[in-house]
Amino acid sequence: KRAEEAEKRSKEVTADLERETTKNKELRKQIIAGVVKLSEIEKVRLAILNEISEKLRSEGIKVEISDNSTVLRIPEDTLAFETAKWSIPTKSDQSLGAIGEAVHDAITKDDRLAFLDTIFIEGHTDSVPLQREMGNWGLSTYRAISVWQHWGDNSGRGNLLAALKN
Repeated sequence: KRAEEAEKRSKEVTADLERETTKNKELRKQIIAGVVKLSEIEKVRLAILNEISEKLRSEGIKVEISDNSTVLRIPEDTLAFETAKWSIPTKSDQSLGAIGEAVHDAITKDDRLAFLDTIFIEGHTDSVPLQREMGNWGLSTYRAISVWQHWGDNSGRGNLLAALKN
């Protein structure tokens, strides 16, 4: 009887191991698929940043890609706000419109929107504390909003950014 119980237990353990092995194989497949998808997303993101940068440089508009290749920056000599102001300077109108168009064109090319979920627009200020109720944090927020609104309020493909949803 003990031999029968041992054999029965052995079969149960073997069956459990086979189920676990099957689960582990499926999990491994899912992990590999996820890594492949992340790799594809990374390639698309890099392509988008590089295309935007190259297009704008060819038009004489200076932009920068961060050291870790994750952020497209508009340097101060391309878009310089007046101290404590968030309205788009007239001298930056054309450059900012071209940046909006370049972003739109790059992200809508080749079904790339399927790889994106969000585009962040961040505003920045200098280190001089703003003594108004909003402070520098509020000022940087208004600057980011004014860039987005500029793209939405002006002609060109940059204004199509507001219509994009995924």
